[in-house]
Amino acid sequence: MRVLLGILIVGTGIAAGAIYHLSRPFVTPGAGLGEQVREIRIAATNPRDAFPNKNRLHILCLGIDANHTPQGIMHTKNARSDTIFVISLDLDAKRVGMLSVPRDTRVEFAYGRGTDKVNAAHAIGGVPLAKATVEQFLGVEIDHYVVIKMYGTKNMIDAMGGVVIDVEKDMDYDDNWGNLHIHLKKGRQRLDGEQAVGYARFRHDAESDFGRMRRQQQLVKAVARQLMTPSTLINLDKLVDTAMENTITDLSRSQILALAHLFYNVPPERIYTGTIAGYDYRASNGIWYLDPSESKKEALVGWLLRGEEWYRNGLITVRVHNASGVNGVASTLRDILADQGYHAIIGRSERGKREPLTRVIDLTGKAEAAQEIARLLPNARVDQPADDEKPEAGGPDILVKIGTDCAKAIGRPS
Repeated sequence: MRVLLGILIVGTGIAAGAIYHLSRPFVTPGAGLGEQVREIRIAATNPRDAFPNKNRLHILCLGIDANHTPQGIMHTKNARSDTIFVISLDLDAKRVGMLSVPRDTRVEFAYGRGTDKVNAAHAIGGVPLAKATVEQFLGVEIDHYVVIKMYGTKNMIDAMGGVVIDVEKDMDYDDNWGNLHIHLKKGRQRLDGEQAVGYARFRHDAESDFGRMRRQQQLVKAVARQLMTPSTLINLDKLVDTAMENTITDLSRSQILALAHLFYNVPPERIYTGTIAGYDYRASNGIWYLDPSESKKEALVGWLLRGEEWYRNGLITVRVHNASGVNGVASTLRDILADQGYHAIIGRSERGKREPLTRVIDLTGKAEAAQEIARLLPNARVDQPADDEKPEAGGPDILVKIGTDCAKAIGRPS
């Protein structure tokens, strides 16, 4: 959340006095006026100097869970990390990638500390072991970390005046021991901090933890979108103070200010997200783990954390349906998409139909890829899903329904 706070610290064309006012919360506490001005000047005019010899940053973000005493009192000492994700910041292209690691992922701990769920690393060895373990698991160097305290996200969203979320379905769940109560109705609405955290933590459906992480990513983008509204600037001091109080980080204040200047105008659509995938695995001790898919992990790390775009297409499943009445066009289009790196499969033909127009339907928020696929096909258009074209667990990300317009270009009439 703290990295996102940097999106809207200053805007282009703001006068020097306004820059000082907006930047003031970030400068080193107790520094004299001259030092404060120096920090602000460096961050504003040469923000890259805050990260010498770096073109890309990897920042580990940990949301800490709570333990309970026998009397039911919550505390965070030796607590597991409930949320784990790595943010990749391309300092040249101003591109943001975010890769979530499911807390049940089975990993080898760094320094030969054994094998267990990744969220146990923080409980065993704090931030140093969690950082080293994630580095080893993903194969990337972590430059910095941000630990979000237990109520940090709630407090941040309350300080923003809530956040607008399109709640995807009715949600009802009560956990009195964990003090988690989720009661939300489907639809677009403004949620306060407690409601937003409940929405992001809900996992009592078929998607379980994967749905929880998907909603966390949705919340991150919604917060980023709201941080880019003019009204946010009015309460900027309060927001910064709240963020500072609710996070622990090794980023210096001048580095945070530099990131603010570098990434203030990045729209939520330029924040690319993904989640480590795998298979349920029950160990000999009876505990269930997520056994990560190495091939998918490699692709996710390549695309989201290293910025290698070719990997992205291999993570997107496209199902092709022939709705044209022209034989063989689904196979032809599958091969064309496979040549572009997509995971392309053939769905059932729309028998008895001869749709005139080709539709590309984005089911899982892959709008950029849907547009690219549409550009590959003559006259194809990106369309909204119909009532019978909803996302499926383990299903495709994008549907392509070939009409006669495209079939004439890539196939032979029957």
